[in-house]
Amino acid sequence: MLKIGIYDDDAQVVQSLTRMIDEVWDSDYRIYTWLNVTEMESCLVDDLRGELDVLFLDIQLKDTNGIAFAKRIAERCPYLKIVYFTGYIEYCQSIFDGKPSGFLLKPIEADRLRSTLERVAEEVEQERKSCLDVQVQKHMLRILTKDIQYLESEKRIVRIVTRESDAVEVYQKLTALAEQLPDNFLRCHQSFLVNLDYVRRFEGDHFELYSGEEIPVSKQRQKATRESFFRYIEGQL
Repeated sequence: MLKIGIYDDDAQVVQSLTRMIDEVWDSDYRIYTWLNVTEMESCLVDDLRGELDVLFLDIQLKDTNGIAFAKRIAERCPYLKIVYFTGYIEYCQSIFDGKPSGFLLKPIEADRLRSTLERVAEEVEQERKSCLDVQVQKHMLRILTKDIQYLESEKRIVRIVTRESDAVEVYQKLTALAEQLPDNFLRCHQSFLVNLDYVRRFEGDHFELYSGEEIPVSKQRQKATRESFFRYIEGQL
């Protein structure tokens, strides 16, 4: 499902764009709309943090500058796609300061809107394949799989250890998370999934990571782990 946000301080513009999306987009989607920038920002960083895929944002607003807002929100919602729309052609150059995922000139053409949605949806799908989506309390968190060193499970709590931040703890089964991860993640123990990209050495009963940490390999999985690790090494050569 593509989750789409629309913000403009003109209710008619919001309604018009909502109707156009309904007409041109036949894939599964959900639309969220706002007329107040404070309410929108609060919703994006709290209720919908990590969940909204794309935000259609007017550049010329009464209560804020759309480009400045986009820069601010990108710091908190780095995976959110921003599509600007405006009736003022002079903004075409300045929008690139806000790293847009699209630009639509009013009046918005149906074909341009459809092609923009198609491109954004493809980008989102590709990112979902390279990310692990987990629920932390009431929020969804998206973690780049390339940043994950390993996952450790203990009594239904899984610690996701990344290379740069503190571990993220989620209430979920390790098996369910394993299904979302690419082939370079190996289940070497009932309680551990290791990203082989971070493995420095295989010692039979454990992996040594570049960080110096050791990940255990259970006796029952040693043979399969060895074979999988060697296949991984061969694939890197």
